[in-house]
Amino acid sequence: MQQPQELQQLPIVVSNGANKETNTLDDDNNVPTQMNQSSAMMIKRKIYHRWLKIALYAAFVLLGQSAATLLGRLYYEKGVENGKV
Repeated sequence: MQQPQELQQLPIVVSNGANKETNTLDDDNNVPTQMNQSSAMMIKRKIYHRWLKIALYAAFVLLGQSAATLLGRLYYEKGVENGKV
């Protein structure tokens, strides 16, 4: 079995106009807060879209079941006797 190789830590260069600073990923406090905020917003947006899709699909299921029930009743009440729906 091979020994796991040690990961090399690469610096992250952040530039804001003339002010340049270098941060490493050693410490979570060194990561720029803008990256944390944008990734947090992306995660919240994905979660929101996921629940929105689930709610929409649930509404489609409920509407489809209701329509199927009504069409089934219509077919068995009127459609079987004269061959027309």
